[in-house]
Amino acid sequence: MIEDFKEYLQAELDNRKKKNSLFSLRAFARNLGISPAQLSQIISGKRPLTITTAKKIVRALKLSPIESETFLQAVDPDFVSKKKTRLSDEKRKKLKEDEFRLICDWEHFAILSLSEVQNNSSDARWIAKRLNIPMNVAADARDRLLRLGIIEIKNSQFRQVSAPLTTTNDIKSESIQRSHYQNLELAMQKLESVEVSKREYTTVTMATNPKKIKEAKTLIREFKRKLMEFLEDGEKTDVYTLAIQLFPLTEKGKKL
Repeated sequence: MIEDFKEYLQAELDNRKKKNSLFSLRAFARNLGISPAQLSQIISGKRPLTITTAKKIVRALKLSPIESETFLQAVDPDFVSKKKTRLSDEKRKKLKEDEFRLICDWEHFAILSLSEVQNNSSDARWIAKRLNIPMNVAADARDRLLRLGIIEIKNSQFRQVSAPLTTTNDIKSESIQRSHYQNLELAMQKLESVEVSKREYTTVTMATNPKKIKEAKTLIREFKRKLMEFLEDGEKTDVYTLAIQLFPLTEKGKKL
């Protein structure tokens, strides 16, 4: 548990000096991507460490997701609560059934994520090439998002201007089912076409009590939030989809 980021940085510097007597604060600062004077002032407490610079440091140190979060929380005790507030459903635009029906096809959400990729292009040919879809499908999806006021195009690039989108939970919806079917089909396709190092497919089967499923769904949603925060931090070059399925294999009431 990282309780004091200044002590952690000093300890990391000392540890590297032990391994290499020629290692210096200047070299450490270069590794972290900041100036020696800035690093010295941060460690001595003479200069505050901003969350932006702290994120740069945790990436340079290649900390694990848990270590990164504790380091950032040591810098700003309200960091975790701010993340939860930013990603909470209260801050998202909850789409009604008739609204989601218009954009339930997977290409729409892939395009929204592409808007965060550096040097993106609103040109349908670029979108089609990045998503490996027909150009007319790319153009139609882009234009639909534009008409709905979800994205805007400026200087040949596009970005999402609406609040993050979400749908209802635990309510049967044909549009949501269609979206799930498409993601399952995509997962099957990518299982064969994407090399193992660039994907992760895993399954676990367990015996449990159905009374725990409600809490399990809450844990899954919290896990998704944390993973999104980790993956969306820093430079973005590609778009990924995370699909998690939890379903019963046994049927209640069935007897041998």
